[in-house]
Amino acid sequence: MQSGRDVDALVWAVKRVPNDLGNGPVKFVRGKYGTLVAGWFSDGYRAFWRQHPLGQDERDSYLAYVGLSGLAIDAQQGPISGSEEEISNAFEYGLCNPNSAPDWFVRVAKANRAVYLDVAQRVISEEYEAGAVDSPVPANRLRMIADADPLLRDDIAPYLLDQLNAGTLLSRANLALSLRVIALSMTVDAAKATDFLENGFREAFISFDLTTSWIWLDALFLVDSTSAWNCLVSVLGDDWDLAASSVFREFLGRETLHGGRSQDLSDDRDDLSRNSFVLARLIRATYLAWPPSRDPFHEGAYSPGVADRATDRRRYYVAALGRAGDAAAFDWLIAHPQLAAHSESFKYDKDQMIRSMARRPSFDVSQAAAFLNEFSKAPETVAEFRSMVRRHLRALLDKLHLSDDDESYVFRRGGAREDDLRNWLAGRMRDMGDRYYTVIREQEVAKENRPDLRIHARKRELGNVSVEIKLADEKHWTGRILKDALKTQLTDQYMHEFESHSGIYLLANAAKPKIAEYDKKGNLLRGAFSKKIGSTNYNFSSLIALLQEDAKLLCNDERFVEVMAVDLSER
Repeated sequence: MQSGRDVDALVWAVKRVPNDLGNGPVKFVRGKYGTLVAGWFSDGYRAFWRQHPLGQDERDSYLAYVGLSGLAIDAQQGPISGSEEEISNAFEYGLCNPNSAPDWFVRVAKANRAVYLDVAQRVISEEYEAGAVDSPVPANRLRMIADADPLLRDDIAPYLLDQLNAGTLLSRANLALSLRVIALSMTVDAAKATDFLENGFREAFISFDLTTSWIWLDALFLVDSTSAWNCLVSVLGDDWDLAASSVFREFLGRETLHGGRSQDLSDDRDDLSRNSFVLARLIRATYLAWPPSRDPFHEGAYSPGVADRATDRRRYYVAALGRAGDAAAFDWLIAHPQLAAHSESFKYDKDQMIRSMARRPSFDVSQAAAFLNEFSKAPETVAEFRSMVRRHLRALLDKLHLSDDDESYVFRRGGAREDDLRNWLAGRMRDMGDRYYTVIREQEVAKENRPDLRIHARKRELGNVSVEIKLADEKHWTGRILKDALKTQLTDQYMHEFESHSGIYLLANAAKPKIAEYDKKGNLLRGAFSKKIGSTNYNFSSLIALLQEDAKLLCNDERFVEVMAVDLSER
């Protein structure tokens, strides 16, 4: 066992806790057989990854989890080190980690860049060869490398360019991520990248493969936005007639990747964000092809389509121009005869830009940095994204309950439904966090179940948060249903997909009064919130306390579950 050769036993323990690699299997064994046997398992996991090179056909097996468990244990005890062969093994296992690179990966890769590059190139080449041409998602390990660290991403970019220049056939998803890595990375010469991307766009466009041509154009906008705009105008013209606008709408409504970005945006190449000339021309084209009057309006359940993405893209261009701080570009839009109907909107955007630029700082530099990192810094990790969503939800629930405008009155007067609370939250979450995430109401997810809200990070690798809302005082929600739904509905159904790492169970009470009222003879006049589970009656606060304890038991290293509550009964 201690030598790591009793593989069946090591796999057996990992299978019991596949979402808690490292300490999880060891804790499980300790609870079942004691400390001595747990120590044998710990030694076995640590020995296994060093002596067992992971085969290509083993990457999606429990053997990969066995090696990852050993590496997680070693990482807790100090920096991972070893021979070149052992470090190569470590990278092979690290690239099999669920969702994202393990914490130790970047540190070890920076210390052993030659070994890392050798493993990364081999793994990506094998994924390219094995991937189906029509695969809808990018290769897992390529995605992991792209998102792990800008230095590691930049190391692999020249290799990706060589592969594409050699004519390697890729699925659209792999092509999109590969081109994005090449475009963002400073290790690829901008002029060389521009020529390569221009040729790719034109070749795809003249072949009438518009979907693929947009992938090349997206990357070209990052490297040289002026060249990208010229390419677009060369094939569609600059009049934006009916035919050109129809094709351009497909570009606006395309699905895009958001991965590969660095925490420090100065590490990324993004020419479009600084090119106000091109941004203004894109805004004009977008307003002509997809004016605000065509924006979709959703009352019920929906999943984003071309219209929603086109709307988001138009808003993104306007916001980017505001961040660029070019008043002259806004003046050009305001004065443009084709955009006369929207001039007041552009004047407002220009005014907002000037106001934001003219505000006097009330903090010194260090205070401002600390404040922005806490409240407005774009999340870069799953933990930061989760924290932002929780913070926004709590702020909105406080507003709903305590606002001077008494926005919760509609719930207390009776007749309001869960849909009303869901729609109120969805709209205000979009207002607060549109730069960082998208909010989808009752989106269809795995097993055809729909959470009330699903909050998707704009950086795809940060996953999403599922929010299930219950107006708990409704008669059809019994105490037992409210208790069981935390696990059976939120965690087992809505969090079934691996990207749904966090779940929030939101219970609201609109029952009135807070405390039951009786007449002088002891007869009940008005009943307060009360739910029965077994033989025990719970008021709203005691039910929430019970569910919060249940939620703690559902949390692990890969999954976070929280119960939130808002009491909208009489204030």
